[in-house]
Amino acid sequence: MSKEQNLPTVDRFAPAPDEPDIDNSLTDFSATDLHRTWRDRVIHDNNDFIVGIAASSQTPISGTGKTTLAVKLAEHFDQTDRGFVARDKAALDAGTVANDLIPDLQPRSAVVFDEAQGTLGDDGVDSRRGMASSVINMARAAAQFRKRQHTLLLVTQSTDWIDSRMMELLDRLILIQEKNARKGFARAIVFDQYKRDLPGGNQSTRTPAIEEVRWGPCDRDSRNYAELDRMKEQATDSSQGEEEDNSLTKDQQAELAQSLRDEGWTLRQVADHRLIEYSYSWVNENTEANSDE
Repeated sequence: MSKEQNLPTVDRFAPAPDEPDIDNSLTDFSATDLHRTWRDRVIHDNNDFIVGIAASSQTPISGTGKTTLAVKLAEHFDQTDRGFVARDKAALDAGTVANDLIPDLQPRSAVVFDEAQGTLGDDGVDSRRGMASSVINMARAAAQFRKRQHTLLLVTQSTDWIDSRMMELLDRLILIQEKNARKGFARAIVFDQYKRDLPGGNQSTRTPAIEEVRWGPCDRDSRNYAELDRMKEQATDSSQGEEEDNSLTKDQQAELAQSLRDEGWTLRQVADHRLIEYSYSWVNENTEANSDE
């Protein structure tokens, strides 16, 4: 018997053993179809790029790494001199995104709209509130300002909660498949989303799977993740509605908001006033602009 016959058999197609360094398996976003599609839309076509990020039926709706992925993609796609800064380019309120961020930010900015389904303190684009002004304004802004070459990352607990008009604007949809805390990464599948015309004028939505992506946690000192975390904590605190902690009732806040508008304050300045605990959209719907504006 030859020596070669005594050698152990090696299965070339067997899965490789787990690597201790999980960084080897994390996705390089610059090498993905997601990046190539973004480049074609934003850089070459002078268009915007809208990505939805949501949990799938395979995962819980929270704690799956959606916000972490949004931060990493925003930092990757933002082409401005300062890069992505969550304090200036992220929000949980549809009114803020539609009226402040999308129209006013420098072209080729990345914008994160987290908790897009809405919170108790902020308006989202909930499919059950399809005629609400926040939903209408958000869809209109996303469509109207597509030539500003923004990358809009819309993060939600579930795609079922997002209004159909916003879903139709998505260029890519990312559904979380797994978060492996032991190995330190999360995994998702990226889907294309487009309409296919059928005979008789009907349309059919197609969502073919394109690729899988993996990412690790944000750095411990990530200011962008910390800022989004702060926004969500603030939304949770305000939703508890402890009126005794605020010296003004809702009606009094409405009167204050209107008086500030009469003095020439902008909607954003009013919404940020320390005694106004409601969102930009609420201020917009409950006040009238100064006649001199």
